[in-house]
Amino acid sequence: MLDTKSLHACASFVTHVPNAKVTARNAKSGDAAAGTWQVYVDQSKLSLDKGGSAALDAFLGLAAASKVQVFPALLPKSAKSRGPTVRCVNQQQAFDVGYVDSVDKVYRILTKHMKVKGVNATVCECLKWKYRGNGYLQEGKIGLAIQAYDKAFACGVASQEGPVCLMRALAFSQRAAGHKEKLKETLKELVKMVPDSSTYEAGFQEAKAQPAIASSLFRRILENNVQQESQYRRTQYRHGLYQYALLAAAQDALRATELLPTYANAWLKAGELLSELWKLQESEQYFERAMELDTSLTTTVVPVIDRLRKRQELLDTARGYGWSDITLRLALDATS
Repeated sequence: MLDTKSLHACASFVTHVPNAKVTARNAKSGDAAAGTWQVYVDQSKLSLDKGGSAALDAFLGLAAASKVQVFPALLPKSAKSRGPTVRCVNQQQAFDVGYVDSVDKVYRILTKHMKVKGVNATVCECLKWKYRGNGYLQEGKIGLAIQAYDKAFACGVASQEGPVCLMRALAFSQRAAGHKEKLKETLKELVKMVPDSSTYEAGFQEAKAQPAIASSLFRRILENNVQQESQYRRTQYRHGLYQYALLAAAQDALRATELLPTYANAWLKAGELLSELWKLQESEQYFERAMELDTSLTTTVVPVIDRLRKRQELLDTARGYGWSDITLRLALDATS
């Protein structure tokens, strides 16, 4: 099934299409170049809920602009009831197709019904893996989503590298979020295992008062220290998994800004991930670029930048007290 939410940005404008006869008459009167098709993909709420925006993306990805003009549209209610619907029009005919909820269906419409030549099968395969990854991501199957995005990359379709990068960054960031929750749980267990100074003081006083049990008391303290060391290593392991997933997400997001340099959300995601990695000054630069590309982000991003600057002050202060970066990041990641 096609993902219904990841690519709503494709429908940034909507064309109203009255009916098939009118669109066919427009095509005959010269609105479309000879031999070309016009495809209108329904973007009503009902259609979007069933995959309309992804169907639009599939047509845009598969159809050559010289042969097929693709438009987001609001189709009549009679057509909407059949789910993701498209209207295909050229100078000879016009027809509607319902339930267009997979890349294979879009490919079949182009090649079988419209008889468009040169539709790239490799692009079709890439899109299928991308949408499969989107579906896995919605279901919370992060590992399968990442594998699907890897296969989409392996198709080598340059036009899809940016969107796939961004989706895989989202998958890795969700994996990182899962590791972070486990990190917090592991750290809580470690904190419970570490006695406070009063407990140690009471133990020493008891050993002093009853020398006969001193040996067993000290042995228990040593055993507790071994358990604490083991739990600390588990905490470090969890933190490593979190950091690794976060780095993978950041690498994909940064690559997406290179491939989609005018897409504000790519810069926004990169800024978010860099801030999670405590690369706060770099993060601020990416947030500022996102605002330059989309001024509507200003009201939400400016407060984020203010918080970044306060976090930078916290980091500088902690480093001034001699905290190592490794210990500092572990403490901050586990408590943020």
